[in-house]
Amino acid sequence: TTPLVGVLMLKPKPKKDDGKADDPYAGKAYQLYKRALEASLKFRYVTVAVVVGIFVISMIAFGSVKQMFFPNSTRPQFYMEVYLPSGTHIRDTESTLARAEEYLMGVEGVTDVATALGGGDLRFLLTYTPVDGGSAYGAIFVSVDDWTKIDGMIPEVTATLDTLLPMATVNVKKFMLGPGEGGRIQLRISGPDRTVLREMATRSKNTLREAGGQGIRDEWREKEKVIRPQLAEAQARRLGIDRPDVANVIEAAYAGTQTGVYRERDELLAIVARAPDYEREDFNLSELQIWAPAAQRMVPLGQVMTGTKTVYEDATIFRRNRVTTIKIHADPRAGDLASQLFARSKAEIEVDLGVDVDTYFGRSSPEGVDPLEGHTATTIPVLDADQIPLKDMPGYSMAWGGEAEDSSRAQAAGLMILMVILLFNAVRQPLIIFLTVPLAVIGVAWGLLLSGQPFGFMALLGFLSLTGMLIKNSIVLIEEIDGQIESGKERFAAVVDSGVARMRPVSMAAATTILGMLPLLTDAFFVAMAVTVMGGLLVATVLTLIVVPTLYVILFRIPNPG
Repeated sequence: TTPLVGVLMLKPKPKKDDGKADDPYAGKAYQLYKRALEASLKFRYVTVAVVVGIFVISMIAFGSVKQMFFPNSTRPQFYMEVYLPSGTHIRDTESTLARAEEYLMGVEGVTDVATALGGGDLRFLLTYTPVDGGSAYGAIFVSVDDWTKIDGMIPEVTATLDTLLPMATVNVKKFMLGPGEGGRIQLRISGPDRTVLREMATRSKNTLREAGGQGIRDEWREKEKVIRPQLAEAQARRLGIDRPDVANVIEAAYAGTQTGVYRERDELLAIVARAPDYEREDFNLSELQIWAPAAQRMVPLGQVMTGTKTVYEDATIFRRNRVTTIKIHADPRAGDLASQLFARSKAEIEVDLGVDVDTYFGRSSPEGVDPLEGHTATTIPVLDADQIPLKDMPGYSMAWGGEAEDSSRAQAAGLMILMVILLFNAVRQPLIIFLTVPLAVIGVAWGLLLSGQPFGFMALLGFLSLTGMLIKNSIVLIEEIDGQIESGKERFAAVVDSGVARMRPVSMAAATTILGMLPLLTDAFFVAMAVTVMGGLLVATVLTLIVVPTLYVILFRIPNPG
């Protein structure tokens, strides 16, 4: 259809009968570009040096671009996770969150508040992952009348709730348009001794707190207080009572024992038998009755106990690849990025823990040193690819997770070496193409810096698509040069004329793509991608029209005209 529409709409201009052939490239833009190209080709090495200098400066500037894996959502709602000390009764958690609800409903701009106790809400949003937090956990979802007010609300709400709920860890967050499970900063520490892991986790959490993190917690939570009855072995054996019998009596009295199931339509409700409230409120183990098989009667539990012992134990223990692992979560405060918090805390935490990359088998080790020497099979965990051992502590390792891990995996998958099919059946033409692709970094770096947008997954996606556009432009230009040289035209003139001939299609393709990205500048999810494509394509197209011909005359050793 394109040729048909062209024939119908594009009428040729009448030719002048003056004996002169019309030059389609006689316009001012063409002539200006031709003079600039000829000057660049004559001073080819100066041109390359200038472009390389601009590229180096842009790479240095790119280091100042903010990093963010996925942008925040524009949903007119934010939420907060409230972590009370482990073991807190769910009724106490309910009353604590009720105080928070009362405060939030008085905040200007808040329209609705909903609370979930003991865990997260249903997965009402694809990027929201419910948390199975137990009785000491609650989540509050806050709806506002305008999503633009959320950034101003979060610091005030965080500061107020920290004062209002001093015993709780409150983490106020915006919804994200990407993976949202756990903290945006995550640190995994693995090893055999739980006490050592907790001590390392405490030091790391302090560092994250000093670096400006919020919502800092670990998955193991606090140790819970447990009362352990001390069994009198001799008396218990005489009465025929074993430890499981004692455990079953205590469970039945306080936690309850399931004795059956009650069906209510399509629901199965457990029938639990346990002591009434007034008996459970008076915690006296010695008065509980236990069946003694030898005596064939009930006896007080105090007859087979020497007393009780109060201890603190780990209520929750996580493992990764069958290795005991404690995971630390943290989030940046409002106005801060996860990458900035990560940069401030990463080096200090690694130095404090004592990471040692060289001793990890599978990584580079000093020549002649066996990384497994002195280690036993029981002290060496099965490490992930990103797991790093700790110095002087066989069996202990650490690894970063969260947004840093997700971002690195995405970039590693996206920045794989691009391979172009050898369309030219040669090496130098593909080499020219690959040398011009990095020029996109110049426009991308300054575009992101001037717009204040971070480099994240969407910007990376835009950069990859931008790479394809630049490869296409370079192929079009090089193929035209090869074609004109094969037709018998003098080589230097063929390079110049090919650049002039392809200036318009290359520029029009870039211009239409840039204009097509303009509506995305107002979209919070796509703005970074739009800026990346627009900035990179604008600068790289101009440089491609100069650099590709310049590299061509250098690699093919085409001399300047006499």
